[in-house]
Amino acid sequence: IGGRTLDDIGTQLTKLGPQVKSTGMRHPGATQMAFTTRVSYAQKSNSCGIADANVIVKVKVILPEWRRPRKADAGVRLFWDTLSADIKRHEDRHVEIAKNHARELEDALKATYPQKTCDMAKAT
Repeated sequence: IGGRTLDDIGTQLTKLGPQVKSTGMRHPGATQMAFTTRVSYAQKSNSCGIADANVIVKVKVILPEWRRPRKADAGVRLFWDTLSADIKRHEDRHVEIAKNHARELEDALKATYPQKTCDMAKAT
């Protein structure tokens, strides 16, 4: 984004920030994520259950970059440095939450009660 003043920066973020599909709104930053689940089953003598489960989270964090004018005011530079750090911290928190949910999903899958057959286990 460009801009020399706080108003310029705000306008640029509103116009050029990543658009969130679910709301159609633009934000200063965004995090896109996709979960991939891999589950393996083990057949025992009279049951089949989940032998292992892995949940992989793929994330893409989109952060704004300011094309800082050479003569940018010191106060505007300080504001930008603070704002960009806050945006990054906010998006990093989304990543942390997603990773925690992935671990919880892995644990829940591994704790699934065995079924009589692997077909039945896969259906639950």
